[in-house]
Amino acid sequence: MKTKIAAVLILMISVFCMSGCSIGTKKLVNDINANATWEMGLLLPEEEMQFSEYGYGIVPGFGITGYYDKKYGEGNMETGELPSTYVLYSVTSYPDAMSKKKCITRIEVHDPDVEIYGFSIGDSSEAFGELLREMGFQPYNDYNARMDRFKKGRIVIYYGVDPDTQTIFNDMTVAVETTNHCGIVF
Repeated sequence: MKTKIAAVLILMISVFCMSGCSIGTKKLVNDINANATWEMGLLLPEEEMQFSEYGYGIVPGFGITGYYDKKYGEGNMETGELPSTYVLYSVTSYPDAMSKKKCITRIEVHDPDVEIYGFSIGDSSEAFGELLREMGFQPYNDYNARMDRFKKGRIVIYYGVDPDTQTIFNDMTVAVETTNHCGIVF
């Protein structure tokens, strides 16, 4: 009897932790989307995407498809070049590579008019990093001296840093980490 109760308690705690992590990710994603000026948000399901209706260009990939608004200009898919200013929405399976559900899992901002928490390209990288730390994001090193990276749960925010001016340089990216339990190589 005690073994069954212990097993049930362990199962309940496991389910609670897994759902809590999922709820925490969704809550943070909702907060980021509410505080960003991009057109389509993180974790937007495939059935709600309107890329073809709004004339978005497609950047094909292996296991990932990118979409950018052609208002920024035409990209050259033969060379893989995009316009100098753009926002790229990357769509992958979520939460795992084997999932049938597809969502926007990464947004790359290369447009100084698009803001995340009031910050955009050209603003102070130190002030943005401080805000992220206050929100509970932890800095981590990916061995790229020209990029600051922060992580909270399954959310990663990174941006280029101009070493001379300490401003956000070139891009800001927000991504939701996905899993790959089957080890699929794309």
